[in-house]
Amino acid sequence: MKIGIVGCGLNSDYHINFARTYPDAEIVGVVDKDEEKARQCAARYSIKWVYGKIEDLVEQQAPDVIQYLAVSGERNTINHDVYHNNHYTYTI
Repeated sequence: MKIGIVGCGLNSDYHINFARTYPDAEIVGVVDKDEEKARQCAARYSIKWVYGKIEDLVEQQAPDVIQYLAVSGERNTINHDVYHNNHYTYTI
């Protein structure tokens, strides 16, 4: 299962560690509006791909699941976009 992580803030460490416990799971990229924060998060967990936009993650990595950890006010827009690209989201 290919997992994309959106949001690299305070809770991302917990959720990345949890996602890594799934059998056959691979975190294929992280996304954050603050790309430096995303790069730091990716470096901590040896995640290869970093994005500033969720659309780039979806287009380039085609994750099976997107774990969305970002600010709640942005969720409706993101979920709408992801739904129309045939991906599942898990929002926190």
